Amino acid sequence: MSAPENSHELASIKDGTRMELPSRKSFFLRVFIVFLSILLALTGLVGCTGDTAVRIGITPQMSTRLIGYMIKELAGRQGIDCEIVEVPGGIYNLQPALESGSLQIGTELAQSAWNSVLNKRSVYRASNLLELQHYYLKHDLQWNPLPMGRDVYTLAIRKDLAMKENIKTISDLIPLSDSLTLGAPTQYFEDADGYPRLSKTYGMSFGTTKNLPTELLAQNLRDRKADVIPIHTLDGLLQRDELVVLRDDLDSCPGSELGIVIDESALLKHIEFADIIDSLARTVDSQSLVFYNRLVVYNHRTEEEAALQFLKAHNLIVEDPADAGKTREELEEKRTEEARSSSDTQSGSDQKKDESTDSSSQSSKSEFSAS
Repeated sequence: MSAPENSHELASIKDGTRMELPSRKSFFLRVFIVFLSILLALTGLVGCTGDTAVRIGITPQMSTRLIGYMIKELAGRQGIDCEIVEVPGGIYNLQPALESGSLQIGTELAQSAWNSVLNKRSVYRASNLLELQHYYLKHDLQWNPLPMGRDVYTLAIRKDLAMKENIKTISDLIPLSDSLTLGAPTQYFEDADGYPRLSKTYGMSFGTTKNLPTELLAQNLRDRKADVIPIHTLDGLLQRDELVVLRDDLDSCPGSELGIVIDESALLKHIEFADIIDSLARTVDSQSLVFYNRLVVYNHRTEEEAALQFLKAHNLIVEDPADAGKTREELEEKRTEEARSSSDTQSGSDQKKDESTDSSSQSSKSEFSAS
């Protein structure tokens, strides 16, 4: 029986009237209703016994990963069970999972969302925020900006090349570009904030281009398999001594902020997330984020440890009673000094280890020569 006929019959029963149906048809209707009731009961049972944890998706980009762990830490202290889910491939795989409901929270850059989710072929501007948010609302998602967590997508080159040719800006790179190799992810050659922007604004073209995965860009640059790579200024790798980040002197890409995407049903179920997101929006800034990224990049902290340290430094978590009366600036200074001290200690240990290794190597060479 079709759905409208079922609806009419159910309505008639509720009104106390009776529809004249053939007995065979009535029999199949009753069987259908019983079957539907059993199916709904089983569905409800599965829903009750299934995994109820809020799933937070994190992509390979370090800054978005730390935000994910911060949310998990703060939510856990509110009694909300959260699970971190690795999402390879960046926003291209993150967004479909958010829209389908298999993930409830994710962190994205506004520029990436503008190009990859809304399929815009222009560079994201601050004035585009409302349009971006409106799109997400149509999919029952909220896009919440972290206004101080701003990122600029620019280029990086090796330090030796920068010093030799006195290159500080993207414009300085133009005379040499024909003889250089640009290594970048596939989408960089397609997205409006990538290669098309360089060509249009700077009139730049490279002698050779290579498709490289994001996680291997810096290593390929260091190994001289590429001369130039695109880089996010929030990336902790940009602070390594062998990389020099070029200034976008023509302001071709004004930069964009990080945003936390949350499923509206998860927000209704756990209203605490509104305060969590608001607290991060007031505290997450680019300089601090890069600093804590570096702690992970240099293996001085795990991602969870760096996220927790950030939250303590910004007074979002207070565990030491001595910290209770301190201002945010005092706490951040304390945590920063602790982190630097730990970093210096680790660096000294690594240096001694390297010296010991070199010494052992020289000793082995001498023994080999003597033999």
